[in-house]
Amino acid sequence: KDSKTKNSESFRKLQRTVFQQCLTILLKPILEGPELHFVVRHNAITFVPRISVILADMAEAYKFTNVYQPSTSKRPCGSCLILKDDLNNTELTNILPRTSYNMKQVISNGQAHENSIHTEHNIFWEIRDFNIYQVTVPDRMHILDLGLFKYMLDYTKELLNEQCGSWAVQTIEQRLTEIPRFHGLKIMKNAFELT
Repeated sequence: KDSKTKNSESFRKLQRTVFQQCLTILLKPILEGPELHFVVRHNAITFVPRISVILADMAEAYKFTNVYQPSTSKRPCGSCLILKDDLNNTELTNILPRTSYNMKQVISNGQAHENSIHTEHNIFWEIRDFNIYQVTVPDRMHILDLGLFKYMLDYTKELLNEQCGSWAVQTIEQRLTEIPRFHGLKIMKNAFELT
């Protein structure tokens, strides 16, 4: 209850374990029942439930994947095993992705800390043909409104300026001004705004 307890490694480990146990309960129908059968107009239709994407902010994504928070990570990316110092290196060609198999191997080899992953079992590893590290993506709100999109644009503009010159940056800035701030917002001349 006090800040010392909440910040202890044993408390954080307990939080991760409880989170995974809750996910186990939620995912039980997918884990135990590989397929469901529905009767529609007297025909049996086979339905296989799947998770296609998990929308989350960065902190939530790290909880789902059991990866260290970026501020404490040697390998801060939730979907690959790139080193912190190589995040902006666009010359890299051989980047090892995070997969359930890779992460299990890393933990069993005692290399969890070097690969920035917690040692607790991840329930998503039990779902066949599923990679939690690929489906956990930030939603548009987090990319646009929390400044991640601006960071990506600034990086892209710097790269364009280096490789193509200022005309490319001016072109991209002009095109960005034509994108509405809020999706679906209609702005009518000499009128009010509608959504």
